[in-house]
Amino acid sequence: MELAERIELLGRRWEILEKLSERKYYVNELARDLKKHPSEISKNLNELQRNGLVEHEQKEGGKLKYYHTSDYTKKIQVAIAQISEPKTEGKIEEWQIDLLVDILEDENLSEDLRLSYAKSFHRISSEYPKEVINYERAQDLFENVAKNPSEDKITEEIKRSLSAVLRGLRKEWSRWVLEKLYPIFFRNMEEKRSNEGTRLWAIKMVGQIASLDINRLIKAKARNQFFEIWFSNETHPESDLGTQLVQQLADMKSKNLFEVTRRKAIGENAKVKKKAEILLERLKECLIPE
Repeated sequence: MELAERIELLGRRWEILEKLSERKYYVNELARDLKKHPSEISKNLNELQRNGLVEHEQKEGGKLKYYHTSDYTKKIQVAIAQISEPKTEGKIEEWQIDLLVDILEDENLSEDLRLSYAKSFHRISSEYPKEVINYERAQDLFENVAKNPSEDKITEEIKRSLSAVLRGLRKEWSRWVLEKLYPIFFRNMEEKRSNEGTRLWAIKMVGQIASLDINRLIKAKARNQFFEIWFSNETHPESDLGTQLVQQLADMKSKNLFEVTRRKAIGENAKVKKKAEILLERLKECLIPE
């Protein structure tokens, strides 16, 4: 078996190998810890052992086989750890990002392994935002998540990675964000038929991008849209949507926003008046010097 095939096999059996790297297990004990059927565990162990990734030993006179990872597997695990955990000094290289994205996108690998890589991807996104955001495959990964933001743990880590990248964003390398990413979030924010989680995340990301001050028109457009959705009949003040909108508007506080909200607070519509007063309560901070 080639090295690449061994690594793929290791990835598909990552849960088992993680356990065996901690200590020795016999089949029933390992099955109980992993909440799997013993026959399934036994079959996987036999395959791993056949390919030199797992070994076993038996105590003299005993019937139980105690399994553990081979030295070869330990070397592979160390190599994977080195790839997925970049140095905090120096530069992240393109091939490292490439391998991280490869694992994140490979659904044949176990969720545990991919989640481990997703956490490492978040780490490099925090430490090397410019390198990550300028890499096309990372951009494609973020765009796909923006379009289809599922709620699994791996996607949540990628969402955190995107927020980390945006925190380090600068004007000179913001073109992709404005031309590709921002329109996706803005559409999801406006779309009433989007599921609640998708819409809430879109509102949060529109606010984060707008707050970067890389384009004044975008900031004004985002603020106006938040304002419109907040005062629409569909938005209940105590809903998650309402809470998120008020938070974003408070973060975008300005003289104009304060004045427009105040005018609505003295109107005759009771529902609009209530919402205006809720928002005014949050906006009072714009009248207090920092």
